[in-house]
Amino acid sequence: MELFSILGRFLFAWFFVSSAWQTLKEIDTDIRLVEKEYVVKLAGFLDLVVHYSEETKIQIVHFFITFFIGLKAIGGSLFLFDRIEGIFLLILYLLIATPIFYDFYHYTVGEPEFFLLLHDFMQHIAFLGALLFFIEMKITLFQRQHRRKRPTT
Repeated sequence: MELFSILGRFLFAWFFVSSAWQTLKEIDTDIRLVEKEYVVKLAGFLDLVVHYSEETKIQIVHFFITFFIGLKAIGGSLFLFDRIEGIFLLILYLLIATPIFYDFYHYTVGEPEFFLLLHDFMQHIAFLGALLFFIEMKITLFQRQHRRKRPTT
């Protein structure tokens, strides 16, 4: 049972850590392509800060890129070592990034992008559910261990 728990945590954390690594490699290859992708996805937010210059908007995009890479890498690493903080970082990433990056609701049902984005959106919602399940499992195990350690009189 312990082996499967370690293997499951490793595979789950590997998704987030490898995703952060892949984003870093894309940035090394061509930062402008990554900026364009993020600018398109963050367009709704960047429209709110319309009175800022283009340079400031690029800095905001760089902040989001760094923030998301950090959340995925640190959260995945902490999750691998069975830390609850890693779970909360990954949940924070999923709650912020999923509606931004997988905006299937801006497309009509017949478009091919709709189904790709919907698939990825549902996958990230499933990851969120798995993280919530993992939190509940940790709380339940902690409560059971706490009950067993009570001294009997």
